[in-house]
Amino acid sequence: MSFWLLIVTLPVAVALFTAVLTDFPVQREAVRRFAERHGFVVTADNGARIADYLATVRRWRSAGLAAALTAYTIVDVRNNRLSVSVTFLLAGWFAGAVIAEAQLAALPPGRPGAGLTPRTAARYLPAAQRYALPAVILAFAALAAAGGAPSGRLAALSAAVAVVAALVALTVRRILLRPQPVAAAGALAADEAIRSRSLHAVTAAGTTLVAYCAADLLLRAVAGRSADLALLLIPLVAIGVPWWGWRHGTARPRPA
Repeated sequence: MSFWLLIVTLPVAVALFTAVLTDFPVQREAVRRFAERHGFVVTADNGARIADYLATVRRWRSAGLAAALTAYTIVDVRNNRLSVSVTFLLAGWFAGAVIAEAQLAALPPGRPGAGLTPRTAARYLPAAQRYALPAVILAFAALAAAGGAPSGRLAALSAAVAVVAALVALTVRRILLRPQPVAAAGALAADEAIRSRSLHAVTAAGTTLVAYCAADLLLRAVAGRSADLALLLIPLVAIGVPWWGWRHGTARPRPA
């Protein structure tokens, strides 16, 4: 009975807490830091746009984290344990980021301007981040072909990799193709900065998730040969993978 009560009350409590926490208005200092980091000045034309972007991504990323934490906690309690999964939390954050970008990809107010220069990922992302996801997918495929993981586990990881790769590709496409309105220079600079920040966050999160799937196969393969080496690799993976994701997700953008 207590377990079912938890299932009902915990999601409601977490949802209310998240809603209250993310409902606070975006501070001017946050808007100023965003503009400063991207090399432009906050004006009357772009301030509201930046604040709306920061509020939207904060709301949905927090909701994704809260949902993942709630789901994982319920599963843990059912198994008489309590822990936190970084991978699970990252998956929730990534899902929230994708939903936020889907909202932001809507046609902005005003008449869209014709783009004379085609937008590509290379305009916003360094080569290391553009090719990181394909490289990690290839590594996962090589480890999967080598065998060593249970068939059920391999099928689940493969499905996760396929879903993440598809979501990243679709979201990147939406970000790049999002129309840009005819507006003042300050508003256009904000639009380009938002586009860049979105691409950094989505590609870094997706690559990190796939890297965790590849790491799972790698650790299983290594453990079958040397348990000591596997124990050595675990902290390297636990620290190295999220560090890479954070470093690239928050990297200073290249000029558009």
